[in-house]
Amino acid sequence: MGIRRIAGRTVCGGCAAAGENAMRMFRTSAAEVLWRSGPTGPEWEALLASLRQHQVPITDALQQIRRETGSFLERYVVFAMADDVVTPEELATFRDFAERLQVPEEIAGPLRERMERHAALQSIREGNLPTRRPAELRLDIGELCHLDMHAAYQREVRGTVEQMPGRIVVTDKKFRFLGHDTGWELGWSKIFNVAARRGEFVHVQASQKRGSGLYATHDPEYASVLIDTVIRINRREILTPRGQRDTRAVPQHVKTQVWQRDGGACVECGATSYLEFDHVIPLSRGGATSVQNLQILCRACNLRKADRL
Repeated sequence: MGIRRIAGRTVCGGCAAAGENAMRMFRTSAAEVLWRSGPTGPEWEALLASLRQHQVPITDALQQIRRETGSFLERYVVFAMADDVVTPEELATFRDFAERLQVPEEIAGPLRERMERHAALQSIREGNLPTRRPAELRLDIGELCHLDMHAAYQREVRGTVEQMPGRIVVTDKKFRFLGHDTGWELGWSKIFNVAARRGEFVHVQASQKRGSGLYATHDPEYASVLIDTVIRINRREILTPRGQRDTRAVPQHVKTQVWQRDGGACVECGATSYLEFDHVIPLSRGGATSVQNLQILCRACNLRKADRL
């Protein structure tokens, strides 16, 4: 039946044909099996057993479905982050899946970092604030600094917008902006809202004009989450315990239906990475956690939507 070389090995023609057929079956079935049960369980093990039986290197087979394994990990991350809670168990499962599927670090790394960042922001929302020593700034006795970040305040002067470079310093006592030649500070009782805007700004709304407005930073999401948490702590608001987040928790069957309906892509631009579940009508406005009120948006489209609300 002839001699062929496959994966650097010399094999008979019949064995090579059987191996090629096993590879085709693997490529055809892998995506469907990953969708149903992931890279664990009897179905997946049966696929791998067929490859071994026909002496097809598993590494070679996994390289043939790199797009499918990347899509599977993207979906896993989106599902894990849907209810704003990323657990250590979910992070460990992601690492296990990436290892089993031999996904390269350049693909798995950014996805893992998204989960780790989400978990870090979640920890801050729960009241676990970092502490740091601010550069060239003397704090009051007993005052704790939680953030020291370069920023530029957007100031409107005669119909044009100018940027005032400086720093945002957030402590348990007050919010400070330290510019090169000017600055101000606000007690937490004077700030009533803060949010990230357009992926570039922290929007501070205060009871006085001085200090209210937009601050351009390299990480507005992190800054706004931290500042909002400090505000809530100073208002003595009770942070919701993990076990009581059922209004935001998205049931698995709902996530699956929304993902299938939207084709695993952003409904606005068609992107297939950095995806998030989004409430069409926000929870804060009475929106439900339902198939009809959920959609898939990429991070950029979700930020643009937030700016319009």
